[in-house]
Amino acid sequence: MLAFQKVDKPTAGKNKIHLDLDASDLDSEVDRLVAAGARLIERRGDESFRWVTFADPQGNEFDVAEHG
Repeated sequence: MLAFQKVDKPTAGKNKIHLDLDASDLDSEVDRLVAAGARLIERRGDESFRWVTFADPQGNEFDVAEHG
């Protein structure tokens, strides 16, 4: 599924498209993405919903969330 959200005030310096992806095993996906060249920016959320923000080698940010 692909969803679009309208942002009223874009943040300067960030990419125009920000992907939010999901994973069944977030910890394994973090390891896989870092090994593939992604830079981990921040782990977020709590025990009810977790996601991690990354940047690709060109600095474009994206998130990966764990689905239940």
